[in-house]
Amino acid sequence: MWPGIPKFRSECGSYRTRARRILCWPQREAARLDLNAVVIRTGLHNKKNQHALDGTVLTYEDTRTGYTKNDVANADWHFTVYMGYDEENLIIQGHIYVAFDSKAPYGLRIMTNPSVERKHVDPGKGHVASEFWTVV
Repeated sequence: MWPGIPKFRSECGSYRTRARRILCWPQREAARLDLNAVVIRTGLHNKKNQHALDGTVLTYEDTRTGYTKNDVANADWHFTVYMGYDEENLIIQGHIYVAFDSKAPYGLRIMTNPSVERKHVDPGKGHVASEFWTVV
């Protein structure tokens, strides 16, 4: 069983099928990298944390609530994943970018033409369908 696969109530059969099909993408990406385990850290979302030059996440204090929050920016739709040899040895973290496509099963697919489909790419980074970095 792959960690992070959401559990849906039985009356949501179509949603269960959709989730299983969509969550197969990270599994295929792990297999391509010769890794065995995938943990979905964050489901489908379109925001990303901002980072300082040293790599730390930028934060701010929300004056309305008093909570410290991460400074976020717009991003292309993606899943955030951990991958590794097993659940105890996760060695990389990354993003797998998706596109909404009415012709695709369930209206969603992994990006096939990121140079056209990606709209939010940081300076110096490429237009890629997936990106990974080591877990420290």
